[in-house]
Amino acid sequence: MGGEAVQLKLRKKRVRLAKNLHVEFSAGDDNRLCAGWDPGVPATPSRQIWKRYKLARDIYLQEMAVDQGISMVLVDCEGLRAFKPTGASQTTGWNEL
Repeated sequence: MGGEAVQLKLRKKRVRLAKNLHVEFSAGDDNRLCAGWDPGVPATPSRQIWKRYKLARDIYLQEMAVDQGISMVLVDCEGLRAFKPTGASQTTGWNEL
């Protein structure tokens, strides 16, 4: 019961972060989040760029969870974030574990 590997249907989303900066999210063959920056990752991105990136990333993952009907988990330096197919999400910071 559960635990089966699910192959995500390829779905891409391109988001404008700034005047000449975009990021395209997709799910790779191994179901990992891929983020392609155009023209490239800024050498020193501003806080505003990172805030926009994280918001766009979270929206993409929530849409994927709903579209695929599965829960997804994001693990990054800020903690854990779960995205559920019901449209709900939950964040747990590392200091809360």
